[in-house]
Amino acid sequence: MFITKKISSTIYEWYLNDKENKIDFNPVYQRVSGIWAIQSKQLLIDSIFNKYDLPKFYVSYFFTRGNILNPEEYLYAIIDGKQRFHAIFDFLDNKFKTSKNFNIIDMPDLEVSNKTYSEIVYMYPDLRKYFEQYILDIVLVETDEKERIEELFLRLNEGKHLTNAEKRYAKYGFLNDEIKKLVEGHLFFEILEFKDKRYDYYDLALKLFLIDSNEMSAIALNKSNLDKIVDTERARTEELIYNLDKFIVNLNHFSELFNGTNGLLKTKTNIPVYYLFYFQYDQNESAEIRSFISYFEDLRKDNRTLEDDQLKNETLLEFDLLNQQGTTTKESLENRLKIIQYCYELFKNGKLNLKTTFDYSFELE
Repeated sequence: MFITKKISSTIYEWYLNDKENKIDFNPVYQRVSGIWAIQSKQLLIDSIFNKYDLPKFYVSYFFTRGNILNPEEYLYAIIDGKQRFHAIFDFLDNKFKTSKNFNIIDMPDLEVSNKTYSEIVYMYPDLRKYFEQYILDIVLVETDEKERIEELFLRLNEGKHLTNAEKRYAKYGFLNDEIKKLVEGHLFFEILEFKDKRYDYYDLALKLFLIDSNEMSAIALNKSNLDKIVDTERARTEELIYNLDKFIVNLNHFSELFNGTNGLLKTKTNIPVYYLFYFQYDQNESAEIRSFISYFEDLRKDNRTLEDDQLKNETLLEFDLLNQQGTTTKESLENRLKIIQYCYELFKNGKLNLKTTFDYSFELE
């Protein structure tokens, strides 16, 4: 079943729906909110006051209970228009002001620039109805088919510069659902030291799972492989459950390694190679590995701050270079792993410092 129908509703009707907690703004296919800049929000408010048309809003409508897409039993879920709805509701809640150059074309004498919604309607009460009765074009979608909603969301957003992670996140499937749950509830994603912009945490979790599923060996963490594992692992199988359980156990150990550290989880490109590195050794070495990683990061930082290029350690610079260029390739993972392992052996023998001469027993790819 897949039914769409167009309706016309006022801003105020949808504002009430929001206040009555009838709208799910974060169904599984949605992007992270808060992306819009203040200027974009102000432009939208300008468009409404000046009676310009807005693009359609696409909303799932759950007219019956028990829909598989609606476990929390909302009445509506946003498919397309999330940022616009948020901007409108934030303005009604006085969370931002109109722009400094804002004016209403048909009422040029009104002083409405740089003001909150409450300030505007206090000065000009008639503008309350003017704004709140603005008609929104809504397309209601009635369906219980996951794949159809996924396809609709991706088609509607194809021209909106979705990241690869956002496109993957929008897909349904057992693996995808389990990775999302893991990101929401696992300690590791609480101790990360970079912000979760546009599903960076989800993307990282999927990359670590891919490494884990590849028997803890290097694999290209590129779009092709990440898309493939999401698309092929849609069904719940015993093998997938086993791999997920194993991954959670390993992620628990990896979290213990970094829990309480400072500055070691700031760079997301480092984490997959450290994950690979850690599981090449017996976990009885965890304390020494933790000390090494901290020392290795300090050494890299000190190396970069040396003013004389001739004094810099070329191997550490090579690691930095690999960390900046094509970090998702298999070769990059393998080469960074080789450098870290070599440095770790020197560290255990007390021979790792900026003046160390690296005599490679291996060759980088």
